[in-house]
Amino acid sequence: MIGFAASHEASLHFHPTQPDTFVCYTGCLILVGSVSDPHQQSFLRGHDEEITCLALSPSGNLIASGQASRSRSPHSEPCVLVWDFASRQMIYRLYDLHDGTSHARNSVMRLAFSPDDHFLAGSDNAPSAKLCVWDMPSGSVAAAQKQKTLSFVTWGPVAASERKVSRHNKYR
Repeated sequence: MIGFAASHEASLHFHPTQPDTFVCYTGCLILVGSVSDPHQQSFLRGHDEEITCLALSPSGNLIASGQASRSRSPHSEPCVLVWDFASRQMIYRLYDLHDGTSHARNSVMRLAFSPDDHFLAGSDNAPSAKLCVWDMPSGSVAAAQKQKTLSFVTWGPVAASERKVSRHNKYR
């Protein structure tokens, strides 16, 4: 894997149902490759700036990748691209993490799929960071909130029949 540099955390993922398959990124490209055959690889192209984070859904059906805002556009937004693993095609380009007021360049830094693949959570690294949750069947924003910069994003258990996130009583 020439060109791979793990400059961000979670930049390499192994597929949950195909143990020989991995997903990683380098520059503006996502690489889906085989551990046993270095010639078996495919590239996902769609980013126009450096990729800054990557997530693979628990089922392995979806890939999400985040990037920095455009370096040549001072008011550009960072975006999240969601990919179908089987077809290697982009299904969503999500622009919802920018607060609309920051003039600094920011990046998507954290992405995590819910255990049932129904939601994707993401946050950026702006001083007044934003946490977004997207509904994956529709690609629409399910929730958004300004936060202090987050160290990580993760999910608790999800009740499959109700599609609600289990929460501690304090947060109900």
